Amino acid sequence: MITKVGSQVPYFEFLDGIEGKNLYDLKQRYHIVIYKAENDTLEEYENEFEKAGVKLIDYVQITTKDFLESFGLDESKDFFILVDQYGIVQYVSEKVPSFQEIMNLISFAEDEGCCAL
Repeated sequence: MITKVGSQVPYFEFLDGIEGKNLYDLKQRYHIVIYKAENDTLEEYENEFEKAGVKLIDYVQITTKDFLESFGLDESKDFFILVDQYGIVQYVSEKVPSFQEIMNLISFAEDEGCCAL
């Protein structure tokens, strides 16, 4: 079954530095951005994301094997997934937006509520 915008994000585990963490370590505290980009410029903004309450997770940190399959995405291509702090998928794309576009998406989702995008 393909995970759609407006549904609960599938459970996943990831590496945060040398620590193993999972979805439940993030819920209620962070918006979550999971991405893979050939030309990765998002890491430059990691501190700004943290200040804004956004956890940035590069796909290489994900240790759950079938995570992308649940979104119908190909791990060999770029992608972007935005999940709100309640674990609801807000946005899925095969193109990675810029830092400013991501912050606009998050702001819009917060202002308009679930699935406004």
